[in-house]
Amino acid sequence: MRIVEPHYLLLSWPAWYLLVWDHLRGAVRMLRVDRIESASVQAATFQVRNSESMLATLGDIFAAL
Repeated sequence: MRIVEPHYLLLSWPAWYLLVWDHLRGAVRMLRVDRIESASVQAATFQVRNSESMLATLGDIFAAL
């Protein structure tokens, strides 16, 4: 089971991406929404991180899409 904090939903046509904080890796990750097979809501809460800083750690990922 992978524990992530879902922060932002991004559209890069034709796919939707979920920008998350991944607890296992201790880093920002981008997940394609159509590839998520299952999910469950946990009782834990989190503070939303700054979108600019999260995107900056990914580099220019949309240039390759």
